[in-house]
Amino acid sequence: GAISIADMELGAFDIILAMEQKHVDAIRRMRGDIQGGVGLLLADAYRRGLVDSEAVADPWHTGDYETAYALIQLGCEAFLENLKNRP
Repeated sequence: GAISIADMELGAFDIILAMEQKHVDAIRRMRGDIQGGVGLLLADAYRRGLVDSEAVADPWHTGDYETAYALIQLGCEAFLENLKNRP
């Protein structure tokens, strides 16, 4: 089943990637002392001009699971590419 982010030990993660800015804001409100980064999954793809928005629309509300999946995959690929290219 699903795990509430409030139940997780957020300090155990180096990087936390969220789908929407409201999730980033909520994580920062819950744990302002997080040592690792908190950001948006699509941030790297957005900076590279691969997507028009940094947010992944919640498919529960839109019903568009295929688009959400494609954006998540693209976001993961761009994020990993960025990690590989870091000095």
